[in-house]
Order: sequence, then structure tokens, then C-alpha cells
Amino acid sequence: MSSARHSLIAAALLAAVVSHSVDAQSAATTREAPSSATASADARYQWVHVTALSGETVFLDAGSTSGLREKSTAEVIRGDSVIAVLEVQFISSTRSAARATSGGSHISVGDSARYLPVLEQKTIAAGPTSSTGVDGVVPSSTTTRKPSGPKAVNARVGLRYLSLQTGTGANGQITQPALDVRVEGHRIGGSSLGLIVDARAHRQRTGAGRVDGSTRIYQSLLEFQSAATLPVRVTAGRQLATALSPIGFFDGLTVDADHAHWRVGALAGAQPDYATFMPSGAIREAGAWLQWHNAPGHGPMFQATLGGVGSYASGGTNREFALLTAIYVTPIVSVYATQEVDVNRGWKREAEAGHLLTPTSTFATLRVSLTHDLSVNGGYDSRRSVRLYRDFLTPDVAFDDALRRGYWGGVSYSIPHLYASVDTRTSDGATVGTNQSTTASLSLTRFTKLGFGVRGRGTTYHGPTVTGQLTSASVEANPMGRIRIEGTVGRRADQHASNGIGPVHTSWVGLDADAAIGRSWYLMLSSYRETGATDRLLQQYVGLSWRY
Repeated sequence: MSSARHSLIAAALLAAVVSHSVDAQSAATTREAPSSATASADARYQWVHVTALSGETVFLDAGSTSGLREKSTAEVIRGDSVIAVLEVQFISSTRSAARATSGGSHISVGDSARYLPVLEQKTIAAGPTSSTGVDGVVPSSTTTRKPSGPKAVNARVGLRYLSLQTGTGANGQITQPALDVRVEGHRIGGSSLGLIVDARAHRQRTGAGRVDGSTRIYQSLLEFQSAATLPVRVTAGRQLATALSPIGFFDGLTVDADHAHWRVGALAGAQPDYATFMPSGAIREAGAWLQWHNAPGHGPMFQATLGGVGSYASGGTNREFALLTAIYVTPIVSVYATQEVDVNRGWKREAEAGHLLTPTSTFATLRVSLTHDLSVNGGYDSRRSVRLYRDFLTPDVAFDDALRRGYWGGVSYSIPHLYASVDTRTSDGATVGTNQSTTASLSLTRFTKLGFGVRGRGTTYHGPTVTGQLTSASVEANPMGRIRIEGTVGRRADQHASNGIGPVHTSWVGLDADAAIGRSWYLMLSSYRETGATDRLLQQYVGLSWRY
């Protein structure tokens, strides 16, 4: 697929996730966590797994059809302790992207996280929770209310306003009001039919007086879910290719059947135009997959998926490749690996020096718990860079993305409220040569009644073109569980070895606050300022969402 396609804001949210989820229908029926006292204490919890990490974004293999919603909370469990708390930020029917509100540096690919599906989240405040809460406190309330049940159709309307100031003067000013609407329903009215609509529009004005805008439909599909012994789901329209995630968005048809131990499916369609997101037949694609997985709740989680994708332009083959993913999770060991192999025919075989097959986009990670508190991890990443959807790109996130390709290994120590880790990485850094970096991090989270927490990170790096240090820290408070306030500061100092330029300093500071207002409203506020040797960035953001 073209690199421009991968730069699409919404497609990139899940294009970086190598698919290995159980179908939403299977996932919603309850997946058991690793066997531990805390993890299995409350049968109302469902389980989700971390499939990928990028910067501050944690990708999960469940979505709205499994009972997750935007702002849902998931607790990452390792052994019998809660090591991190996640908050869902972006969601599709079978995928979601979250950020850590505490303990973010703890998380590894393959970790398990528990959450209360939307049906239970309406009653958790009045009902019993697990025998051990996040802070090891047994909740005092044991009175339950009868749940009202999930709505057949859920909707969200959001108003956003973004203001950017780059450099000095009016020409560097950008304002952008935006509106987003999402409607999602499954088995509407007790039938087998459902729908998803996800539309976003914005109007942008620059200081120079230029005005432009766009309206994009990211999803617009109808679905049919059979009630037979073998669940079959058919979706038609604009949708995300969840089992074959490198495809991203496409306009077409998907058929997916999920058995207790296997899953099979196929899709066909065309890519939308990467610039306008309008329907286009320029790139046509088709794919199929076969997955083998353990039955929910039976033994350690195991999953292996084999898929194939063909993408074709009017002039011939665009890309043909096979995809293999595997995941294995126990309380002691977690392994996650994915491999893409391109099949070279015609012009591609000539470009690849006559090779029929070319391995591409390798990713593998391994975590081993040596004791209850001590773990080691390592991995390898050769995936192509994929632009991810974020509110903004901070220097530490940009650093991690630029140098993520390569090998890494580290050790971590975790006890309640405290997490410490050290890791070292050798990366090719894309265009900046071979680099070595070492990162140490320390987190103290969820102590005192205010949910107070602090996090710090320090990195040193050395390469042929640049050496330097990066440090960042944040302080947060989460009083009453409905209001979150976080302040962040950071600094990066580069010494350019190749041309002898002296230290170049970049610093940043940010303040974020969000609050749940009643059951339907959610308010987000953010301010961020970044300064460098010759430029600066000031961003202000306000968002208000209403959910039905």
C-alpha cells in the first residue's frame, strides 16, 4: 500500500496495530484473564489485551461491541497486582486506543487488562467490586441496582476548537473549529441488523486569511450478525479491516465467521482517495485470513493468524503480501510476534533483484516475569513508520517514533504504587544511522485520596549524527475519579556530532484537564507550549462531547 495512505489520520489509529483479536462477538462473551487471585475475583469483568505501543498510545484488541466506550477504564493486571490504569480515547467496533492515566511506563505488548463492560459500568458505583481494588481497599458499598441494559443505539456528538500559534506573527496562527458525530448500533430492535457511522468535519482559518475545511466519513457501514451456532458477521460499506489491519480503511464487503477454536473471513473493496477520503476505484484490494485460537476461558491465551492481501492499481499489481501473527500470554511469559512477507511479481520482482519473496515489517516482543515483582523484556521492530493520530506530537513521542526500529531489552520492577524500569535499545533510526539509547523511568501512582501520581523519564542517546539527553516528568491528580488534572514538562538537548553544531535545546510544558459532567457530558481542556532554538509552538484545545 502507498505510504500516503498510511498517513491518513483515522486509518493510522489502527494501521499500526497488528491484528490478532478474537471477533467482537466472541470477545464479548467473556475472555478469562491469567489465573490469579485478583484477576479472577469478579466475574463481571471482561478482558482485553495490549496489542501494540507507540508513544503514549496503548492499542487494545477489543472495542465497542465488547462493551468498551470512549473514556472507559481498564486496569492492566500483572501477577495479582494492578500495574497501570488505561482510559480509552478512540474506539472502533473491535479495536480501541487508550492512554495510561497511571503507570504508563509499566505496560508491555501482550499484557492483560480488565474492564467493566458498559452494562456493568452503569452500576459499579453502587455494586460490589473485586475483592481487592486498585489501592488494595475493599469497597464498603454492597448495594446493587438493577441494570437498565445497554442501549440498542449509542451516539456521540463532539464539538472541538483548536488554536495553534507557530513562530511569531499572524501568519503562524491557525484556528480550527470541528464537529464529529458517531452513531453505533448492533442487533437493533432485537434484529440481526446494525450500523456504524463516524463522520468528522472541520473548518480551518490561517492568520493569512486562508479558509479551508473538509468533511470526512471514516466509517459508514451496515452489518448483519447471524444468530446461528456458528456466528457469521457481514459488513458492507466504509469500514476498517480489523483482521488484516495493514489495509486500514476500505469501501467494500467483509464476511467473518468465528468458531470456539478458529475464525475465518474474507474482504474485498477499494481504497478511498487518500487526499479527499471520497470513494475511489483507483486501488482495489482483497484479502482473506484464517485464525486458530483457544476457546475463551480455557487455558493461557493463544492465537495465530495467517492472512493474505492483494492490492491492485489500474496499471497492475500494487502490493501482494502474506501476514502471520502469533500471541501467547500466561502470568509468567507473554510473546507477541508478527511478520509480513511481500510476494514480488512483475515490476516488483525486478525491483527486488529477482527475489520472489521479501520479508517486511517484522515485530516481536517477549516478556518474562522472573518473580512476582521483577520482569525482563526484549524485542525487535523493523516495521515501517506509520503516522499515528494524536492531539499533537510532543518531542519525546517524536523521539520514540524516530528511533523505535531495532533491538531492545530491559528490566522492570513493580510493586503497588511504584514502578521502575531500565532498557537499552539499538536502532537504525531510519535516516539518522545506527543509534544506541538507554532509558530509565520511575512512576509513583495513585496514592492519597486525590489519586496523586508522578512520573519521570530520562534518556541518553548516541549516534553518528546526533547525541544528547531527553528528560520529561509529569504530575497528576484524579480526585473522585471524575476529574483528572495533569501537568507535563520536558527538555531535550541535542549535540550534532556530524557537523559540530553546539547543543540545540527544546523544551515543552503542558497542562491537561478533563471532567465527566453527569452521565452524558465530557469536557476536555489542554494547553501546550514548546520552544526550540529558533521556533516555538503554542496550542490550546477545548472539547465537549455529549453521549447518548
